[in-house]
Amino acid sequence: MKKNINSFIPTKHTRDGRIPVSSIETGCIPFNKSQISRNGYLVGEKPIKGQLDFVENFNEALVKLRTTNNPGWRNYRDTGSAHIGIAWVTPEDAQLLLNEKDPSSRVALFRSLKDVVGM
Repeated sequence: MKKNINSFIPTKHTRDGRIPVSSIETGCIPFNKSQISRNGYLVGEKPIKGQLDFVENFNEALVKLRTTNNPGWRNYRDTGSAHIGIAWVTPEDAQLLLNEKDPSSRVALFRSLKDVVGM
């Protein structure tokens, strides 16, 4: 049975201490340190050109994402890869998602997580 992201019942109602996860269409990839460019992390309101800012530090980038209504980011190595956040997970769950290399398995793993805060 397909799980709707809007059906998650968060155990916490805050983004504090959490990592954003991208849409199912982009494989539920958490925002992570490998997405840095020489100018920093490209983050902001939805990953549309002209609406993102470079932030040098990973933790500062997370703060910016946490305070954005519709957080988004781009991969450094793939300029066509725009990520729109759909949920917030614990750092431990973010690492589990990052460890899963197969996109279909990563999406299934994301859908099985219990401690998820929706956007």
